[in-house]
Amino acid sequence: QRVEILNEVEVMSRMRHPSVVAYVESFVQSDTLHIVMELLPGGDLAQEIEARANALLRTSSGNDDDAHHCQGQHSPTAEQQQQQQQPMARRAYNESEPHAAPMGNAAEASAADASPAPEEDRTQPFEEETIWAILVQVCEGLHHMHSQRVLHRDIKAENLFCDGQGAVKIGDLGLGRLLSSQSSHARTGVGTPLYFSPEMCEERPYNAKSDIWALGCLAYELCALRPPFLAANQLALAKKILSATPAPLPASYSMELQFLVMKLLEKDASRRPTAAQILAYSPMRSRIASVRANLPQLAFPASPRASACSGSVDTTASGACSEEGGHNPLASAPDSPRQPADAHVAAISSDGPADREGPASPLAGGG
Repeated sequence: QRVEILNEVEVMSRMRHPSVVAYVESFVQSDTLHIVMELLPGGDLAQEIEARANALLRTSSGNDDDAHHCQGQHSPTAEQQQQQQQPMARRAYNESEPHAAPMGNAAEASAADASPAPEEDRTQPFEEETIWAILVQVCEGLHHMHSQRVLHRDIKAENLFCDGQGAVKIGDLGLGRLLSSQSSHARTGVGTPLYFSPEMCEERPYNAKSDIWALGCLAYELCALRPPFLAANQLALAKKILSATPAPLPASYSMELQFLVMKLLEKDASRRPTAAQILAYSPMRSRIASVRANLPQLAFPASPRASACSGSVDTTASGACSEEGGHNPLASAPDSPRQPADAHVAAISSDGPADREGPASPLAGGG
């Protein structure tokens, strides 16, 4: 655990981005290392997902109870039983990890209980524009991390913290890995099983594309209010991740959003887009300016310039490409993306440019 804490200090001290929880300082007192971080009083994204899932479950159960009562029946269906087990299964997987709550996150943990969202906002599924806004901000944060050769390795709803005013930030960098200039992949199997990428399940070397897979799991969960893969144990879960296709997302969400989610969940890492390519996807790119405008509490860095590498954005001092380029998985995106509604985009922030030069992202074919 000491190694994790020291690693978190090292990684956090390198991050300077409005979509990443800010590191303030660290000090040793009475042989204890203390890490001072930005306070985010709005709780974490997992609370929002679970509150909505539970609210919809109560509503559904109430309606079904009325129907069963009229028919003289009162037994839950198999589908209802599965839905009731989902929040519990999700927590079980997360809490089974020995690194689920490393030291150094006390400020974030206390913030998670400080200021929950209003109840009326948690009784319905996430509106599509809110999901796009969340994805913009998280993807911008990931792009910054990857440009610094840092892998997060534990992207999940529990590690995304809210400021209570619409912004969402990546936190808990205890499992982050700083790649050396001679290394392009990591090998250690760490993270949360529900968000493991196929390459991690097979114990193969992995890179930033594993963070992209985890982003896909998050995006799916925001839409469906459950992870894309659930199973009774980790072996069965790994088999599903490697071979199963997630259930279709609710039809209420646009083709563009569903297309993006499924591209992030490509089994073959080479077919997943990079963070830069996702940000250049037309439905994402068209929302960045609105997201920024609706989050005046955040200070965004200057827009990075596109580099010569296909699908990459140059934010490094050396100008070297820090994200893999090549084939754009989003090039075959559906047409006519929906335009953002400012009232809902206010839920997120981003660091990406409102317009980009250079090669289109894998999602750029979306319109």
